[in-house]
Amino acid sequence: MTKRIFATYLTTFCLLIFSTTILQATEYYVATSGSNSNSGSISSPWQTIQYGVNQLTPGDILNIRTGIYNEKIDIDVSGTSGAYITIRAYQDESVVLDAVSFSDAMPIIWTDNAYLNIEGLHLANNRAQYAAGLALQGVAHHINIVENKISNIQFDVDPNAPVNFNTNAVPLSIWADQAPDSIHHINIIRNEVFNNVTGYSENISAAGNFSHFLIEGNIVHDNTNIGIDVTGNYGVAPIAAYDQGRYGTIRYNTVYNCNSPYSPAAGIYVDGGRDIIVENNLSFHNGYGGEIGCEENGSTSNVIFRNNVFYENEFAGISLGGYDTNTTGIVLASSIYNNTFYNNDTGNNYHGPLLLSESADCKIENNIFYISSQNVFQYAYRTQTNLSLNYNLVYCAAGANAIEVSGNYNTTGIQNYYNASGYGANSIFGDPLFVNLTGDFHLTANSPAIDAGNPSYVGDADETDLDDAARIVDGIIDCGNDEFGSVLDAHILTSTDCIEIYPNPFTDQVVIDGIFNDYEIIIFDVLGNVVADHTGSNNPLVIDLNTLGTGTYFVSIQHDVYPNLSVYKIIKQ
Repeated sequence: MTKRIFATYLTTFCLLIFSTTILQATEYYVATSGSNSNSGSISSPWQTIQYGVNQLTPGDILNIRTGIYNEKIDIDVSGTSGAYITIRAYQDESVVLDAVSFSDAMPIIWTDNAYLNIEGLHLANNRAQYAAGLALQGVAHHINIVENKISNIQFDVDPNAPVNFNTNAVPLSIWADQAPDSIHHINIIRNEVFNNVTGYSENISAAGNFSHFLIEGNIVHDNTNIGIDVTGNYGVAPIAAYDQGRYGTIRYNTVYNCNSPYSPAAGIYVDGGRDIIVENNLSFHNGYGGEIGCEENGSTSNVIFRNNVFYENEFAGISLGGYDTNTTGIVLASSIYNNTFYNNDTGNNYHGPLLLSESADCKIENNIFYISSQNVFQYAYRTQTNLSLNYNLVYCAAGANAIEVSGNYNTTGIQNYYNASGYGANSIFGDPLFVNLTGDFHLTANSPAIDAGNPSYVGDADETDLDDAARIVDGIIDCGNDEFGSVLDAHILTSTDCIEIYPNPFTDQVVIDGIFNDYEIIIFDVLGNVVADHTGSNNPLVIDLNTLGTGTYFVSIQHDVYPNLSVYKIIKQ
């Protein structure tokens, strides 16, 4: 569900901008102990963030010192393509923009400007109808929103206030209400969005004329309603032909505990968008794990969900199709490839891992569907024109003959379903033999999922499995999001090709070579918990991680001169 009203506030993506901007920068400082009559130097800082922002010109950096700032900020300055303006927490100090004393719905940070970096801030406690944490509007473009926290954005001061269609708050909002010019080239990277009460709105939400975007490495958790949502066809943009989110990638995000008491809430939802790839994400304990839908009149098209893990979601692993018979909403030419589904439909809604509604020319292939003890594989209603559902591995512990399919095909027994529907001619039944059922969905050597995918599947040149390793080994893709036998080479981390991590996968130690002096290396797990933190100047750096369990971890490299280089995945075998 993505019904939302948003108030009008005021009238492949290059990471080198961080280093380019910093090398050309004049640095200014804000501190709670400062004064706006000061010079803005580190020894004579300004007092308010808004005053500091107003002084900035292209290439400048505003460093905000630790503290709680009771401010809302309008960023009405822009950088240039070669000289971004950066507004950031100074050296990872704790900087909180706290809106608890405000009663209006204005976002804590709002802008319709361009060439900006917003880094390391914590936006909290905006509590009013249509409240927002960070909002982009109009034709904002070339903005990097990196490693911020957004929490306690609520539609009411009472987190338990009753919810209806008109109760809305949006922690991170892109509201693209202009045309033909769009909001474009927006990177939303490694932010944490949590503990928000959004009513009928979403948590990371993009609507209208929004294009060329990257939503990567964010952790979105413990919120009401949808985690990440890209929409279209809602009339946000004044010209219908431009009113769709498009040309974007949503990857490496972890979304969990995003639920709604009044309607299923997806971890990741594309509703009315087009030409979007959703890949290598982890979505669990939400309403749906993922959803490709179309709630309004019009279509969602060319959306690909691939190489994701969806497990233990309440209503279904994934939903595909327009569901409202009162609209013309339909999903077209979209695909669900190479994903792993485990134990979804924990609410026993008889949806199983797969819920299908109005669609045409869509494909569901090369997936693993590990069914819960309810034994339901699929619920399908309305029409799925020219659907290809094949080359999947389906399994439930009760056996192939116990599997139920309901809706358009009310059958028991997976082969009976295939016979009745015409689907599944090359699909198989069998235990995928995961490493374990507590979150490690790598395949073991005897898994029937190995080489069980569509032999004609090629994939994109940059497509990888859950370990960032090659997607196809020995010529045929495996079912699910793990490619057995695929091995990572040393991983090049920066655009300057100067940093390597090896071996990857590793067993006991990781070597990081090419790092700068005075670095900080932070390693965290898939839920964002820090499991190791190293500082120093050794190069290469050898990190002993033998105490960690097997699984996926992330390495963040921090440096005073080149902050926020990126976060990269490593695999413990």
